[in-house]
Amino acid sequence: MKGCGTIPPGRCRLGKTRMTVSEAKSFVGREVEVHYFDRHGDECSAIAFLVDVQHVPMYGTNLLFDFGEISLDRVRTLSNRDEAAA
Repeated sequence: MKGCGTIPPGRCRLGKTRMTVSEAKSFVGREVEVHYFDRHGDECSAIAFLVDVQHVPMYGTNLLFDFGEISLDRVRTLSNRDEAAA
């Protein structure tokens, strides 16, 4: 998986190396802007409603959006849409 510029895959908006499950769960029930890496390593972005955060044994943690699911390991940034609009 390739990074984007100087930000490696899995880097969250808080500057930590990985976004934790508890950080991701704080966005549940909100419209968010998510930047993530697809299966080819290309960066994608979407504005979506975060439905749930689930941990699946042997697969890891997934973020369930209204358009599908993304592994937490592939998320680069996750921000509240209300904060982005302000």
